[in-house]
Amino acid sequence: MVFNEKIWGVSVIAITIAAVIIAIILGALGGYTARKRTAEKQIGSAEDEARRIVDEAREKSNAEKKEAILEAKEEIHRMRQD
Repeated sequence: MVFNEKIWGVSVIAITIAAVIIAIILGALGGYTARKRTAEKQIGSAEDEARRIVDEAREKSNAEKKEAILEAKEEIHRMRQD
């Protein structure tokens, strides 16, 4: 039988089992690494998006503030003219 054969004094079954265990470990490590990289990429993208949103909000707030000041100055000017 094929399973009774030995390679370097080790049975084919033992070599097969060891190869399967090693493949499982390597697959798990590869999957973990790939998932970690994907998660880090998503976190980076989310942080960039958050920064962009905050910057837009800040710009909009500054524009609205300038507009309110201008309107107030115009109102004061109208009141002085009246």
